[in-house]
Amino acid sequence: MVCLSVEVSGESGAFTVPVRATSIRRAAEFVASSFPGSEVRVIFPIDGDGFFTDDGDIEELGTAPLAG
Repeated sequence: MVCLSVEVSGESGAFTVPVRATSIRRAAEFVASSFPGSEVRVIFPIDGDGFFTDDGDIEELGTAPLAG
């Protein structure tokens, strides 16, 4: 599992969400499916200290937007 931030841009503005998924590609797909009609992009650089996680196999969005 990986942990990273994804920016979501839509009609109501842009915000950043933390996400945990099986891969970077899957993280972007997961966020895109959670916010249909919005543009998503992975925020680089990715924080190397918190990138890999072994906190189970459940993909999830964070509950609070991260400061950009």
